[in-house]
Amino acid sequence: MLEPQNRQLLINSLQPPLDFKLDRAVCTSYSLDLFALLSAPVAFAFADAQDREGRPLMDPLALLKATREYASRMLLFHHPGKIHVPSSYQSLLLSMEDSIAEAIAPNRGRFHPKVFFLRFVGNEEVRYRFLCLSRNLTFDRSWDTSLSLEGSLKDRTNAISINHPLGDFLEALPGMCLRGISKEWKKQIEQMVYEVRRVEFELPAGFESFKFWPIGIGKPKEWPFEERCDRLLVVSPFVSSSLIKEFTDLSKSVQLVSRGEQLAMISPEILKPLTAIWTLDDAAQIETDGGSTDNGGDGVEPNEPNVSEHEDVSLAGLHAKVYVIDRGWNASVLTGSANATHSAFHVNVEFLTELTGKKKFCGIDAVLGQSERDATRVSSFGDLLVPYEVNLEHIPESDSEREFDLAVDDFAKQIAERVIATRCEPMDDGNLFRLTLHPTRKGKAIQTVYDISARLMSNSANRWFKVDFSNPDWLRCDSISLVGITSFFVFRVLHSSTGSIRQFIVNAPITNPPAGRQEALLQSILVDADRVQRFLMLLLGDGDATQFMDVLVGQRSTDASNGSSSVANGTALFETLMKALTGEPDKIRDAAQVVDELSKSEEGRSRLPEGFHAIWDPIFAAWSSKYSALGKNRGMPR
Repeated sequence: MLEPQNRQLLINSLQPPLDFKLDRAVCTSYSLDLFALLSAPVAFAFADAQDREGRPLMDPLALLKATREYASRMLLFHHPGKIHVPSSYQSLLLSMEDSIAEAIAPNRGRFHPKVFFLRFVGNEEVRYRFLCLSRNLTFDRSWDTSLSLEGSLKDRTNAISINHPLGDFLEALPGMCLRGISKEWKKQIEQMVYEVRRVEFELPAGFESFKFWPIGIGKPKEWPFEERCDRLLVVSPFVSSSLIKEFTDLSKSVQLVSRGEQLAMISPEILKPLTAIWTLDDAAQIETDGGSTDNGGDGVEPNEPNVSEHEDVSLAGLHAKVYVIDRGWNASVLTGSANATHSAFHVNVEFLTELTGKKKFCGIDAVLGQSERDATRVSSFGDLLVPYEVNLEHIPESDSEREFDLAVDDFAKQIAERVIATRCEPMDDGNLFRLTLHPTRKGKAIQTVYDISARLMSNSANRWFKVDFSNPDWLRCDSISLVGITSFFVFRVLHSSTGSIRQFIVNAPITNPPAGRQEALLQSILVDADRVQRFLMLLLGDGDATQFMDVLVGQRSTDASNGSSSVANGTALFETLMKALTGEPDKIRDAAQVVDELSKSEEGRSRLPEGFHAIWDPIFAAWSSKYSALGKNRGMPR
């Protein structure tokens, strides 16, 4: 964001370095768009599989390939009640059910950090990438910041002291998850905690040092403004009177960039000591296309009457959080998740990263810029700003929705504290199932004055059921197909007096999932031989996600539709299999798993391309004899 003409998409920051593959990823976000979550595996699997806004190409074959390979390597922690409700259900989300964990801030504040720990493996080398963001894992078109630090894991006994706060933060994450995480993920995070303390991160060009500032995890040194502060620039979409006062007590020169609607809620007496106040120019606003909104943005700040963030705020304006401190000849730039509010620095869980360099390079004047305005070009952040005039007679506005937002947030936390789960039982018709939503921890019945209903996310958006919190089973959903089974439930909170509605998704893991879910998902997407062949070619590495968009709209090539391409397709498959066998044999294993799953039923076997086994069997036999116990112990899938 500091260079507005260079807009970096999150998906670009997730793609592995050349000749590396993602081994695992631990991520945090306050709110979450499930389709944005799907974009992460796509980024790990493909180089250019996104549209101009960073959304993954919603081709089912590309998504299927990406989630099969990478969903189990991801774990994302988020604030309770902050999973957005998508406009439609995507069955591939079942692959992501075990990748999401609710986290409750220790001080009863908000779990608000937006960071990614990415571990990549290459030839005898391990590299880490740490992303410190101001945005959530959503598709909102807002002005945000993205900081990426990358480095190699060093073979050393002693940790690198500057990395200890980073390791402390990662180590604290599992303890914030009341549900707990799997034993395997505990071991993996323990390994990552050890390793991240021994990564030699490379400094971005122009900076001389860096510091990590985790906030709200119980460790000391959580206030990064203790040192000399000659001048201070605060960029934050949400502000509170108490923190503005702390800043003006800290420095005689404080400039503030925020949203006009937020500034209108602050007393003029609080704003008066500021050296300058800015808002984003209307011309810099990025038009939305009606897509996802950040359901709750960064959340209502409890006990701060001057702060308002509605659930229906569409974050299309300023959303960056940046603090620039001039100190003599030097300057520090802090960026990350923390808004300029009391809750952010004293209650919430947050994360900031500080970069230090020469003032002429990264100080306040350098960030705001001294260039003249040019109608055809934006050359600095300052060119996006306009002065905000303080009306000394202004009476701060109130927010009628704030109390409702706080109540919904408290309600979502109560649900999280009961650690809900889903029980799955077959119905009399063996092809249909009953899903029962129930708490696994005892406690008082959840009390609320609002009307609460819920539905299974895979059900119709109009199929709501009353939730009975006094019953051991809160909700039952009958007649669910195998593909329709999901751990995601949509909760709807209705304020009967005002008609206001809030919706959010809760992930209630299935304690006894039925066998065959992955096979059913596979067959629901690979509906014919053409798609099977295309998917196998994708797994084997011949092509990329952009080649399969025609499948999404149900089109086929002219040759395929008239039946003249079977020989050509067979030749292409044979050549691709041979290339994988000699160059990347692991891809044969991936393809074998698909063939094996399809071969478990007559319907699945019927979808294999004509003449498939004449090509597949000898290549798989050669691979099995050399690489795999699968071929020796189980025989070739047929």
